[in-house]
Amino acid sequence: MRYLFAGGGTGGHIYPALSLAQALTELDPDAEFLFVGSQRGLEKTIIPKYGYALRYLDIQALQRRLSWDTLVTLWKAIGALRTSRRLITDFQPDVVIGTGGYVSGPPVLVASWMRVPIVLQEQNALPGVTTKLLFPKADAVLLGYGVAQNRLSSNKGAHRASVYVTGNPIRADIGRVTREEGCRQLGLDPQKLTLLVFGASQGSRAINNTFFTVWQKLALRSDLQVLWQTGESQFATIKERLPQVEAAEPGLIRYGNLQLRAYIHEMPAALACADVVVSRAGAISLAEITAKGLPSVLIPLPTAAENHQEHNARALEKAGAALVLLEKDLAPDVLFEKILLMVENTSLRQQMAEASKKLGKPEAAQNGAQIILNLATRR
Repeated sequence: MRYLFAGGGTGGHIYPALSLAQALTELDPDAEFLFVGSQRGLEKTIIPKYGYALRYLDIQALQRRLSWDTLVTLWKAIGALRTSRRLITDFQPDVVIGTGGYVSGPPVLVASWMRVPIVLQEQNALPGVTTKLLFPKADAVLLGYGVAQNRLSSNKGAHRASVYVTGNPIRADIGRVTREEGCRQLGLDPQKLTLLVFGASQGSRAINNTFFTVWQKLALRSDLQVLWQTGESQFATIKERLPQVEAAEPGLIRYGNLQLRAYIHEMPAALACADVVVSRAGAISLAEITAKGLPSVLIPLPTAAENHQEHNARALEKAGAALVLLEKDLAPDVLFEKILLMVENTSLRQQMAEASKKLGKPEAAQNGAQIILNLATRR
């Protein structure tokens, strides 16, 4: 079978596609894949590392205000439709899977015109604009959150899609790494309580600036270790605020109970070590956090499209799996209070961990892949 994945821009659209492709390979060893993205997105650097073929569309997001750039965007969209038609004609996919971002629009639209089965994968509790627009064209929709089903069903107009709440696809190794193995990989003590702090892959200036003050209050605790990802661009700034200390290796500093990293490449190991997480509320990060059954303090990115990160975070909060702190309320004392509550209240932490585990769907990639394969074989 041949599978064409369309989507990109951010890791939240790319990694679900990769997880589904890997799961499809287990079900269909002879599977062939083609990824379609934009040179403006992270897919340009991420997809080739996994060995998949990647083709580009020259397309850009539509601005909300009318301008000369609007005409340029529309012209590029027409070109992207032509390119998509050529790619689908040449590759002859059995299924086209759209994982979000504006780049997924043209291939999915062309697939509907050419009567190629379509699957959409929506990561967020609040469905994105692209998913809502393409929903009437889809044969199947894989949702990360059940609440998104009501928001899609409220769209006017008929649809033919079968809707499945599979959860968000995550890397298989997230569930395979044990605490002992993860701590060994990262040089942490498995006997100590571990606080994991990260923004997105690029880091969060707001979280970093606030957490530095919080960490100073936690620095003397011998029962606690802190694993903190700053993001590549902000690592040097945080390093300069520490007393004179040499990096153990590029992008890594160990200082007291703190392990400071520019980027955590071994995220499965980090999650395996963690007891409490402080993070943004991206859909894939939350899928990984809940798959491991971790309690969290979530600080949604306020500029996320349609405020979807807050919707994601509120879904966990409602289930009792997370505490939500909006960035407008983010202050050292407030964040410290929430972290301390979870660190010192063992009963609360365990209750939140159990609630998080109930939300986790570690088999999402395998279940989604089976739905895609079933659709492909019915063609």
